[in-house]
Amino acid sequence: MNARTYFKSLSVLVIAISIVIGLGAIFLIERIVPAIDGILQENAYSVNAAVGMLDSISSNVNDINAESNRERFWIEFKKAKDNITIEGEAELIDQIQGLAELYWLERTTNQQQVQLAGTINQLATINMQAMEVKDKTAQTISLTGAWAIGLLLFLSIGIQFFFRFKTVSALVSPLEELLDILDNFSSGNRQRRCLDSRSSVLEIRKISYLINKLMDEACHLKR
Repeated sequence: MNARTYFKSLSVLVIAISIVIGLGAIFLIERIVPAIDGILQENAYSVNAAVGMLDSISSNVNDINAESNRERFWIEFKKAKDNITIEGEAELIDQIQGLAELYWLERTTNQQQVQLAGTINQLATINMQAMEVKDKTAQTISLTGAWAIGLLLFLSIGIQFFFRFKTVSALVSPLEELLDILDNFSSGNRQRRCLDSRSSVLEIRKISYLINKLMDEACHLKR
């Protein structure tokens, strides 16, 4: 392999590894962000709706505020109903709707009112539990992503060391050997010759061959 092709191939390899690292980092970030975004936009939304329903019930202490509290309750209820994202949530929504319709018609017993509040509280609880699960998932993805990026960086460093090693073995070391042989030859050592190293690039091997040929011719002329 000639020098141009050799170093071009190594350069392409290093660039390819860098691209892989960059794409890997982007992919990991794109996985982490939706996980965190899901926590904020889905379960937290339902928790806030449940809190709003409970607040409208607790504020319903007299007939003066009954209408506004009723409207606020159903607004919050609709938010929760339109945001069903986890198992068991739909059943709780149906229970809340049935009890709430009786409550706002003033047809519920004290036990049913307690049941309504408890069901709404359960809705908030399962969403908060889901938030905890998603938070742990996001942390796991984040930790895994950090390790993966770290491994990719170590791989990049390894490739750079490999690039340096191949450069030294293919170009630097053969050139140092050529200079040493020529220095010895000029000092009177006529026996040493350049070795045909397969690890060096084609141009160095050609130069070594020509130097050996010239030294042989010089020795022949001296005789």
